[in-house]
Amino acid sequence: MRQAMGRWHVLSLCLLLIALAGCGKTLATGSGGATASAGNSSTPTPSATLGGGSVKPIPTAPPLPTGTAQNTGCPLPLENVTWPPPPPQILSPEKSRFASLNVGQTLEIVLPFGIQWRLTQPPSGNSLMLDSPAGYGDPTQHACVWHFTAKAVGQASLTYSLSPLCQQGYRCSGAITLVDFTVEVH
Repeated sequence: MRQAMGRWHVLSLCLLLIALAGCGKTLATGSGGATASAGNSSTPTPSATLGGGSVKPIPTAPPLPTGTAQNTGCPLPLENVTWPPPPPQILSPEKSRFASLNVGQTLEIVLPFGIQWRLTQPPSGNSLMLDSPAGYGDPTQHACVWHFTAKAVGQASLTYSLSPLCQQGYRCSGAITLVDFTVEVH
């Protein structure tokens, strides 16, 4: 019985060492001119392993092209849009999620680059009209912009979803968060 317990302990220790062998610093064998590296480097280099092979660096995600919907998170690409007249109110998750407008006034919803944004619930009722282009990337504000015009007295709710920007071929969180805005038109 004691001998079986001793073998079990030795076997467990061996399995633990094998499992941990890939963690931490790599060891140089001293042959072939390869050196060991323990620090973080911006350009990974192959290093020798105990088995004589080389460790291949894990590929990093290629940079995305600037100004595209995939890079900004906006449904539309970057555009320079000038609205006549400039909107008196701008809503964003960081500032305010409520606005009060008079009929004929305009409003912008401004959502920061780097997150994938979608208008999941368009204006409820007929008090707000979504102007086109809707969801374009504004390079001066570094944000996705939706422009609305107040058309009739009433209240409207707008719901946007946000999710992480995911590059094709890479794992990404599927988490989605909803952000609500309320607009009252007088």
